[in-house]
Amino acid sequence: MHRGMYSRFRGNEVPDVLVALEMAARSRKIHLVDLQKVFSWENWRAFQNVYGYEDKAQKPSAALDDLDLTARLADAKSVSRFMESVSELDTIIKMLNVLLDSANGLQAKFQFVRENIVSKLSKGVGSLPDELLAKVFQLAVWEEGREGGKQAVRISHVCRKFRSIALGTRGLWTTLFSGASEHQLQTFISRAGPNEEFHAFYHFSTKVRYVGSSFTSICLPIISRWKTLTVSQEAQDWYHEQPMYGGVAHIMGTLVEFIVGNNLQLPILEELKIDGSSYDRYSDSTRDIAGYLWASNLRTFRCSFFLPYLSTNISSVSTLVVRHSFIDRPLSFDFDQRSLITPLLESLLAMPNLISFELEAHDAERIARDIALPKLELPSIISFHLRLNHFPVLEFDPKGSCIAMLMGTLVMPSLEALAISVGMVDFRTYKNEVNTTKMSQSLDELSRKLLPDRLSGTAGSTSLIFNLRDDSYKSAKDVPSTNVGVFSVPLERIIRVHSVTLSSFVPVLLTDELDDGGVLSTIPNGSCLLRELKFIECENMTSVDLEYTVDSLESLGIWNYIERVVVQDCKHLVYDEVVDLVGEERLQYLS
Repeated sequence: MHRGMYSRFRGNEVPDVLVALEMAARSRKIHLVDLQKVFSWENWRAFQNVYGYEDKAQKPSAALDDLDLTARLADAKSVSRFMESVSELDTIIKMLNVLLDSANGLQAKFQFVRENIVSKLSKGVGSLPDELLAKVFQLAVWEEGREGGKQAVRISHVCRKFRSIALGTRGLWTTLFSGASEHQLQTFISRAGPNEEFHAFYHFSTKVRYVGSSFTSICLPIISRWKTLTVSQEAQDWYHEQPMYGGVAHIMGTLVEFIVGNNLQLPILEELKIDGSSYDRYSDSTRDIAGYLWASNLRTFRCSFFLPYLSTNISSVSTLVVRHSFIDRPLSFDFDQRSLITPLLESLLAMPNLISFELEAHDAERIARDIALPKLELPSIISFHLRLNHFPVLEFDPKGSCIAMLMGTLVMPSLEALAISVGMVDFRTYKNEVNTTKMSQSLDELSRKLLPDRLSGTAGSTSLIFNLRDDSYKSAKDVPSTNVGVFSVPLERIIRVHSVTLSSFVPVLLTDELDDGGVLSTIPNGSCLLRELKFIECENMTSVDLEYTVDSLESLGIWNYIERVVVQDCKHLVYDEVVDLVGEERLQYLS
């Protein structure tokens, strides 16, 4: 068929019939539809045109026999309508016959493949060794977290074979959730047997004020076999999220009383996770446990919007992950607020063996109320990851802000991997374009405060990842800026880093720094360990920016040390221009 004719044909209603059928077949509730009723004669327009014409308010009825219908066709107009309906039905039947033949053929083709797939799947599952099926079941249970118990029960109800394997796999019954019934908890503990390690989920709900009392009582005989513990609370409105009404502060206090009161220990507990809310606080509810060695093997501590009082009883922790607001939200609406800095430093001091530290800081631009803090040296930390989400860079105070004070306090001489992620919210504005000079100045001050004075390490071991992204709310009303300043990274702060990765939605520059006398800083011979520069997803970086960076590196005598420059997904950095600036022997260009 000619392409023009086919285009015109596709524009009419006939192909829409197939589309309508396929759309109806994809309906999730098609199995609930009474097709006989939907497709009954009374719903056909051809039927309505003939039987229901005289009285449109009256529903057409198929009760009329052929003689009655013949008698009704008494004039030329009614006969014309009748003949049109007959012709319409003939066409419908012709299309349906062709459609049915086509559907039957396609169904037969699919049915053969379907039977093969179903056969392989059924035989595959049935032929798997019980040991492998048990591992699959175990992964399915772990994936569900605190709902893993429900998943274990579902698996055991599939068939006799699955039930036999599930009941024989003790590890499937090690998820203990405080929201479960006493019967279920006791059943799980019994099925797990005498040697399995448990994963406990201690959850607070405002609907159950004294949650957990029966949970801890039932777990008393096996609490020493807890391997992981997650403490969480139900997300509620502002009023119910206050610590005085419950929350993780209540749970931690109750748990501490239970542990101390029963002289318990958790010798194999490896991970403690506390999920608070944005209105939970730093709490000293666990001070009574100070000095009591209850988790001698704890390795990972994760907490969100809550920091309990910590002491040397968890000195074994090697990984700390904190998500918290830097400003405490008090019950009363006064403004005498203490920042998170002091309790966070106390927590860090309680972990002398800490290797990895991750901090997601909210409200970090706020002014710190803490008094001047002395330097805190943390020689054990090797990896530090800082995240500032929805950060108003233009409001950043390089002297009094919480994040500036914290970074000015921490000293990590053994740091080998530093990752910094900043999501800006000043990029887009509803009114005016952002002042590019102010933005550049704020970004420059931010990078200098977030980067340590001197990242120390050995050649080949240190790395820095600095990611600057746009967290602004994007809508049609936003006024996107074409120029929002420059993201400058001071070279003297990164010369002892082997590999530097920079990602940014604004142009990036590596810049030298003037000393107090306005003279360029100098780099001592042999002190530069920088060997690799990576520019990844630097959306607005141009060859002019790259040229400025290369010139800065050359002026400080650093360029000769650079062995590789990686450029990846930077749409304005054209290969030919980058090669001219960097040289083919150094360049790795990835699009």
